[in-house]
Amino acid sequence: MISIRASLALCVLLLAPGSSFAEALAPATQRFIEATAHRAALMGPVAEAKAVLRQPIFDPAQEARVLAVAAREGAAQGLAVGPYQVFVQAQMALARGIQGRWTPSTAPPASAEAARKALRDLRRAIAATTAAQLTALSQALPLLPRQEEAFRAALAEKLGAQGAQDGDSHALADAALALRFAAPAPEGLAALKARGTLRVGTTGDYAPFSYRTAEGTLAGIDIDLAQAFAESLGLTLTLVETSWPTLTTDLQSGAFELALSGISRTLTRAAVSGSSFSEPYHRGGKAPIIRCEDQDRFDRWEAIDQPGVRAVVNPGGTNEAFARSRYRSASLRVHEDNRTIFREISEGRADVMVTDLIEVQLWAGRDSRLCPALGTERLTYAEKGAWLAAPPGSPLTTLFNLWLAQQQGSGALADRFHAHGVGP
Repeated sequence: MISIRASLALCVLLLAPGSSFAEALAPATQRFIEATAHRAALMGPVAEAKAVLRQPIFDPAQEARVLAVAAREGAAQGLAVGPYQVFVQAQMALARGIQGRWTPSTAPPASAEAARKALRDLRRAIAATTAAQLTALSQALPLLPRQEEAFRAALAEKLGAQGAQDGDSHALADAALALRFAAPAPEGLAALKARGTLRVGTTGDYAPFSYRTAEGTLAGIDIDLAQAFAESLGLTLTLVETSWPTLTTDLQSGAFELALSGISRTLTRAAVSGSSFSEPYHRGGKAPIIRCEDQDRFDRWEAIDQPGVRAVVNPGGTNEAFARSRYRSASLRVHEDNRTIFREISEGRADVMVTDLIEVQLWAGRDSRLCPALGTERLTYAEKGAWLAAPPGSPLTTLFNLWLAQQQGSGALADRFHAHGVGP
């Protein structure tokens, strides 16, 4: 039966071992590729049903209906409609190619009634994969250009397994990389209510604010805050992955309504047009972390900033800005992965890193080899806040500040910090 073949196609795809390319991609990007491949896996059964019903592979009226639906669905996810329709057109061209190369099975043909039912079932399955694809896309879109090579390779591999030709796969990858978020709607909060979702940008690499668990899910103080704020507005939370080097451009592009990731309130960020910071929910500052065995050696900043001392820093944020402005004699190396950077110190490949005191205290508690160099002394003063893609005084900023004040006054904010092993 056609519906059974469709199910088998999906099962084979789901059970297939992951590619080496996919391992280099963020989870949201992998989900987007899987959903795109699932949709392609349904095209052979669609071709079989159409052959029984003597329907053409190319159906302009049906494709026009799909494009109209795509415009509404893309807009609901905050995507720019034109580029998303181009992506859908490329996806339909790929589907036609797979259907055109379909080889009839040797089994007796299904009846017309069975074929019509199968085609209805298949179109519902296609709609479900499209919904999954859109959800993953809204989370992965800022990541695609930064993972272009691995993304193209993994997409081509997955689609090729479903019978797509290289030209069609490349065209679909081009269209995906050209996707962008629409400019924020002028009505702001009303648009959020109409869409039903709140998009929050986060890096997933800065414990205890935003990090990935061993299972790969996002967790942290800021993830809890994002979920609670979305629920307070009656909205569904969508977490959008960003990075420190691209945080500003992602916010300006409309990738999310606000960012929560242990973000320092700086004058440079506050000056970005059309953005604003919430009131601070944490006050701290920069502090050095070292191996415990070096505490006598590094008992003051002047002892740290010496020739032969190997400093390490993660790129793109206030840590790198501090390091480049304050180190005069120590050597400085950029380590790209903030999730593994502390092992560089504990395993002896670096001597010191300067980061926020709260992170120093967290990692000193997690790894007995690591200690604060200067106790609770801070080298700078800093505040953490939500960074909103809305001007000062906007309804969203005002609402977040009111909600945050209630979280602080009720003790709920302190509870969230304690739940992640640190004090507020």
